[in-house]
Amino acid sequence: MPREWEPDVRSRDIPTADAIRALGAHLAEFDPSAVEAYLTLAIVAGEMQARLESVVSEHGLSRARFVSLILLRKAGTPLTPAELAQRSSTTTASIASLLEGLVTAGLIRREPRQDDRRSHYIHLTDEGNAKLDAVLPVVYATMAKMMAPLEDGARQDFVRVLIGLRDGQQP
Repeated sequence: MPREWEPDVRSRDIPTADAIRALGAHLAEFDPSAVEAYLTLAIVAGEMQARLESVVSEHGLSRARFVSLILLRKAGTPLTPAELAQRSSTTTASIASLLEGLVTAGLIRREPRQDDRRSHYIHLTDEGNAKLDAVLPVVYATMAKMMAPLEDGARQDFVRVLIGLRDGQQP
């Protein structure tokens, strides 16, 4: 059972600064502003991601399928399942079932490799390209709406801050 001072990690509500500071009385090496910033970023990013996933879903794609199609288009050349798994930061086992669904939907096709008969190349089909052509404008419009509260200069500053956060992470 959680203690009264522990945050509800399932909540989508951003905790108040007072609630976060209350944690500090119980924990060593606690920085309330860091916790507040992290939780706010995590909650808002999760909400924004969920909105994009909803938009993609309206077009009959999961996030993973959408990302796979984008990666195939971006590559400009056929990829192997292992290459696609690496580029999407997933496992080859996860990619295998994902690819099967994309083949069934007609969005990709497989071609046996001549140099390695145990593997194959994955090609984006005309239907896959058409699906991306239909989905991407809606995704980009949704992104623009979500970022509309920030003026252009603030967006540029925000991007610099986020890149600083990413670059500051230790492996």
